[in-house]
Amino acid sequence: MTHPLIDKNFYLCSLIEQSHALRGAVDSNEALTHLKLERRAALRTAIAGDDREAVVYASPFLWTSQQIALVADVLRGLYRTDAAVREATDKPLRSSGVGPTTATNGDLLAETWTHEAEGMNRIVAAYGEGKTFDNSDIDGLAYDANSEDYREFLHQLARNVAADEADDAPFFASAVEFSIGLLEANQRDEAGRFEPLETGENAAPLARLKSVDWSRYSYAAILVPGMGPELPGVPLSPMGRLRVVAAANLYKSGRAPFLLLSGGYVHPRQTPYNEAVEMKKVLMRDFQIPEEAILIDPHARHTTTNLRNAGRILFRDSLPLDKPVWIVSDIYQSRYIESQGFADRCSRELGYRPFRKLTRLSPNDLEWVPDYLASLVQDPRDPLDP
Repeated sequence: MTHPLIDKNFYLCSLIEQSHALRGAVDSNEALTHLKLERRAALRTAIAGDDREAVVYASPFLWTSQQIALVADVLRGLYRTDAAVREATDKPLRSSGVGPTTATNGDLLAETWTHEAEGMNRIVAAYGEGKTFDNSDIDGLAYDANSEDYREFLHQLARNVAADEADDAPFFASAVEFSIGLLEANQRDEAGRFEPLETGENAAPLARLKSVDWSRYSYAAILVPGMGPELPGVPLSPMGRLRVVAAANLYKSGRAPFLLLSGGYVHPRQTPYNEAVEMKKVLMRDFQIPEEAILIDPHARHTTTNLRNAGRILFRDSLPLDKPVWIVSDIYQSRYIESQGFADRCSRELGYRPFRKLTRLSPNDLEWVPDYLASLVQDPRDPLDP
């Protein structure tokens, strides 16, 4: 099963389904088979009645701490005893960069799994049980978790997942399907929109990349963090437009061959407007910037992930890593990015700082040297932009 939301939130689960070696090792493990049957029985018990509270239909898809630890221990053991598992771990998983950078050997499997299970729990708790977390004002449920309609939806979704699960499905299949179903039902599928970028919105600049004479440029790209409007029906905020104007002028001065626009569907809640896409429209329409000069990251929801996602794009699309990036913003955001508070927030929320160096260029602008490898690590606990 391939799906952009699964690949971005649950890369290891997707890899297990696609890797013959990993799938065979997981399916033949007695402990994981017992766990699958135990969870399947709990699900069938939960959906047997149609007059239960909504939480009853969501709870079978949550992972207990004991279950998460059991799977982690099994994966460590498989790494030790199965050469094919080691091969799949040390090559595709390690090279993807999505797992914790400090984890080694079997711990890479175990810790990546743990993060993904915690991500499923976060989705089920937020969009199944209606619990609130940080940023729930922009990221939460689209419906009333206590309403009869939503209770009936959860019951039917759980029934559909149970009916869809094949006997030979991997132990995590039902939890993944339920999680994705919750995100899609709440129009919280932002992480999968526009994917794959390489053949869609970013196809034109990536085609141009091959012919760029990098000796002419001091910077790999000009990063423009988005700023969403607070008013419904407004595509681009006034401050966001000021950043676009400054970015157009910088591009025309020849500082870098590409603009990199970063911002998703953020403000106001459930907005139909994407920050990066709206900035791109204005740059092309009002400033005649060619599409082949504009890369977009249409997923970032915070300043922390503006930088993180930009680093991912620059690395994966093979822009020169020995050139810094120019961040064009405004006096308020640039001060914030430069502050210790921002560095601490990155460490707290991302687990790392997505930069090696920040240098002030002007009251509004910064020079940024990304930490590319750290930025590749996915965070399934933030399912709208992992």
